[in-house]
Amino acid sequence: MICRTEEQFKRVIYNYSPGGLLTHSLWDSLLIYIDEANRWIKNTFLGNSLYAKYEEFSEEVKGLCDVVVGCKAFYEAIPSLDLVLTSTGFGIINNERVAPASKERVQRLRGQIKESMFNTMDELLIFFLNEEELRVLFAQGAPFEKLTDSLFLTGSELQLYAGMEGATRKELYTQKALIAEGELMIQRWISVVYFNELLQKVRDNKVEVKDREVLLKAKQLLGFYITGQSAAFRRLAELLVNNIEAQIDGYPTYKSSAEYQLKNKSRYENKKEDSTYFFG
Repeated sequence: MICRTEEQFKRVIYNYSPGGLLTHSLWDSLLIYIDEANRWIKNTFLGNSLYAKYEEFSEEVKGLCDVVVGCKAFYEAIPSLDLVLTSTGFGIINNERVAPASKERVQRLRGQIKESMFNTMDELLIFFLNEEELRVLFAQGAPFEKLTDSLFLTGSELQLYAGMEGATRKELYTQKALIAEGELMIQRWISVVYFNELLQKVRDNKVEVKDREVLLKAKQLLGFYITGQSAAFRRLAELLVNNIEAQIDGYPTYKSSAEYQLKNKSRYENKKEDSTYFFG
């Protein structure tokens, strides 16, 4: 189990103060949330194979996983940590030594915890993709394809290419439809098959030198689409396709695509003997 001890949790959540509750163990109250957070990270991020290898991770990677699970658990626990069920209904733990925090400060704390969780997930995702042994295990997991089905893998890429200051994985989810629209537009230029090949090369950590410039420009195109810069999108798309076609033999997947064939087919001849002949 990830973040399974109170000491690990303390290293993640600096606000944790078990001495503040006198009537019951705060750590015991958190354990159910730790269990739920472990199920969540396994089913939505790591997958079974990678999750099972947690104990074999380096201390650095273990620490990052602890951050994700600890933050997820604490985020979910905060609204009910001071609630207790009594014979007369729910009550709030009263501790005269600690002044109650305002709703705004609690909400701000939850926001900071969630942002830290998302940013750490981004860090882990990129790390796993670039460490071959871990990448193979990551790829075996059910969440893997969904986590890698886009040009933008992290919230920081939304910041970099679309100017969304403070964007995290949350914005990857909330902007999913817009991102998908932009990627469909890019596919019209570089072809569906080549676009999908690029995504697969990223998954396999086998992006070739010639593909890196295409990936960079594709991400810039997606940023232009998201921010509504249609003229800039078209200019860059034309430049990208022209560069690819200038070295067409180096891009066999694009060369064999329906989009390339349609774009470069011989000018149609309007012959009388053809069934498609039209007057004029």
